[in-house]
Amino acid sequence: MRSLIFALALASISFGCGKSTEQSRDNAKSQRFDSFQSIQTHLASKGLDLKYSTSITDSPDRPAVWFYRDFEARVLVAKCKSEQQAKEAAGTDPNGFAIGVFAFTPYDHTKEGKSLLSEIKKSIN
Repeated sequence: MRSLIFALALASISFGCGKSTEQSRDNAKSQRFDSFQSIQTHLASKGLDLKYSTSITDSPDRPAVWFYRDFEARVLVAKCKSEQQAKEAAGTDPNGFAIGVFAFTPYDHTKEGKSLLSEIKKSIN
């Protein structure tokens, strides 16, 4: 009986409740980027050659930069203290998204800025 209980417990840990694949994918994305430079390097490897600004302050405890091709299209990328804070920050804009502790939103809400955000999202996913 103990071995059956142990086997069931092990199976539930191994297979989770249907979220293990999603969590693994999220964790892989979370671990992929540890700096603005690592994001830029990844985007360049996907053919998206962008520059980023020196650090700006999005809020007192959240460094941020603009990723841009030109100043007509800018995307604000903020490095939050937690994944939850990144999701909340990205959620302030309907086009925003978060990867790990990084929140991505269009900076100036132009058509070009939203298009660049979409290109970045496709390159990351």
